[in-house]
Amino acid sequence: MKIVIELNKAVGGYWDGGSKSRFEFEPESTIYPKPNIIRWGSWEANTWFECSKGKTDKLSVKYALQHLKKSLAKLDIKSITIQ
Repeated sequence: MKIVIELNKAVGGYWDGGSKSRFEFEPESTIYPKPNIIRWGSWEANTWFECSKGKTDKLSVKYALQHLKKSLAKLDIKSITIQ
């Protein structure tokens, strides 16, 4: 599963290739050393964060969405989809 965030306006950042408006956040596929924690990240956004692992994948995605919505509150988000 991954979370795709699209912004109404492209933003610049610490990546090559100019401004971007679409970012994909995915859980790391490697086993994380902390129990009940998932590390999510986006190469496009050049950012990673940790959040609680839910009892189901759906709950884990919900926790990641809550984190992203708080940290991206200042941006003009066009859409958030789960794929």
